[in-house]
Amino acid sequence: MTATRPAALTTAGATDYCVTLFWPGPQDKPFYRAVLASPSWILPEPEPPFVGQARISPREFENLLAVLDANRLELEPGEPDPAATEYCVRVEMPTQAWHAGLGFEARTLAILRQFEAALDAANRGPVADIVARIQRFFP
Repeated sequence: MTATRPAALTTAGATDYCVTLFWPGPQDKPFYRAVLASPSWILPEPEPPFVGQARISPREFENLLAVLDANRLELEPGEPDPAATEYCVRVEMPTQAWHAGLGFEARTLAILRQFEAALDAANRGPVADIVARIQRFFP
């Protein structure tokens, strides 16, 4: 366990989890959202446009949390400010949710690329869509 991960956030035996990458605040056009979840948490109906989802393994879930740890992103309980003007990550488990801000700068793009690399190739699409959308801002 690292200093940045809440003690309640353990992956040991986890079967229900979800990591969402999203822009919570005001937007003048759709921003992509990536929903990376255990098979039990993936929505059975199609997501709305600009929302990608992937069923990820417990190993991939741990890999995503390791990206948070490596970047020293402090997870806070609850939801981010709905008016935030930055990309955020939300980590959910059956009884709790945490979030961290990712900003909107070159570092944000680097972290998103790390999230993408942490996933199996077949599951990278939702994050790759966000990376493709914002990489033009940070050449």
